[in-house]
Amino acid sequence: MNPFSSQVIEMRHNWITSPMDYDERLKHLGLLRYLLIKWEKEISGALKLDLGKSEFESFATEIGPIIKEITIIQKNLKSWMKPKSVRTDFINLPGSSKIYQSPLGVSLIISPWNYPIQLCMGPLLGAISSGSPAIIKPSENSVNTSLLIETLINDHFDLKRYRVINGDKKVAQQLLDLKWDFIFFTGSTQVGKVVYQAAATNLTPVVLELGGKSPAIVFNDADLEVAAVRIAWGKFLNVGQTCIAPDYVAIHCSVAEIFKEKIKKIVVEFYGINPKLSRDYGRIINQQHFDRLVNLWQQDGRNWNEGELDRENRYMAPKIEILGKIIEAKGSIWEDEIFGPILPIYIWDDGDQLLNILKNKNSPLAIYIFTENMKKGSEWLGQLNFGGGCINDCLMHISNSRMPFGGVGPAGIGNYHGRFSFEAFSQKKPVLNKSTWMDVPLRYAPYKDKVSLIRKLIH
Repeated sequence: MNPFSSQVIEMRHNWITSPMDYDERLKHLGLLRYLLIKWEKEISGALKLDLGKSEFESFATEIGPIIKEITIIQKNLKSWMKPKSVRTDFINLPGSSKIYQSPLGVSLIISPWNYPIQLCMGPLLGAISSGSPAIIKPSENSVNTSLLIETLINDHFDLKRYRVINGDKKVAQQLLDLKWDFIFFTGSTQVGKVVYQAAATNLTPVVLELGGKSPAIVFNDADLEVAAVRIAWGKFLNVGQTCIAPDYVAIHCSVAEIFKEKIKKIVVEFYGINPKLSRDYGRIINQQHFDRLVNLWQQDGRNWNEGELDRENRYMAPKIEILGKIIEAKGSIWEDEIFGPILPIYIWDDGDQLLNILKNKNSPLAIYIFTENMKKGSEWLGQLNFGGGCINDCLMHISNSRMPFGGVGPAGIGNYHGRFSFEAFSQKKPVLNKSTWMDVPLRYAPYKDKVSLIRKLIH
């Protein structure tokens, strides 16, 4: 017997017999907010051990965004929960039409290691606000933070509502083997396919937040100083272990060398001549991921310089190099998501040719365009398929909880953040409330001589 089936059955029974009303949802949201504030020091300490994150980065990218989102949900939840009235069509008069939001049910949340607080608690907010119970499976790679999440949830929340189960891939598979009402997964495209296949067995709805190769496209009219500083920040935040980090730069050939020198200078300003000594520069999650990145760069004869690598301490220096023309790009560094502090720069001279290359690659999770011509930037974004993005910035589109965040195609399915999290864990139920005082017999048999009339009503 599956060791977790009884917990899911208990949660489902409790959800059906005792659904969460508005007050209970608010209570859980308030409790989570209180715990994040009270345990901020411990959370930052765990993130430091796992990923080398600074106190600033821990709050700005992990704890703070969740606190902010809780505040938004608390202010708006009552209106989100209200049935929404919609216009009733002529054929259904007299009557009224409403759309009700109901929790999908017992949910499984599988969260990743790169932002172990934000990408665990963000989906949890969707479960709580919708009234859906959930089991959370954090990543086994961010071991210190995952154990802390288990303590925060299991020691303070009603285990019939929310529970954390830690473990390895075997535990994740055992959880996926169970029947769920909804699955929310954040991670790699490869594992996302496994989750999708497991969900398909029971026709379980999913949100999959995956990844891909998100480009930063720099035109020759861009403000290169701004482009360099914002791309450097977006790329080397969390040492590149960010699903929406700029995976590579595609830059016009006339400004490529200038840009490279500017971004290298900015990296020194950020982290010093030796980033290993910087309190603000993080670490690779583990040796396995470290080795993957080392091998990724070494393909095609590329080398690491002395002092750039320290496997024991999981330190990898920022790597910024021009690798040639984008029309000649090849190899794993071009095909695989990097997910580390390696920034390849590819040059181009023909915009139509570059656009065609981008159209033929898998849709990325994000696209960043740098140009002083807003019309041109908007036109390019309109011709490309991607999850979200920015003009003249990186990453910051996800900071607005009033906009959805999600991927498309290999980059993911569905979206969340703020109201969109509430809707992701909810089912829209259309309900027609029909009056009985009048009944038009048009729809009832026999249908002789009614065809022309029904055509007129429909047209």
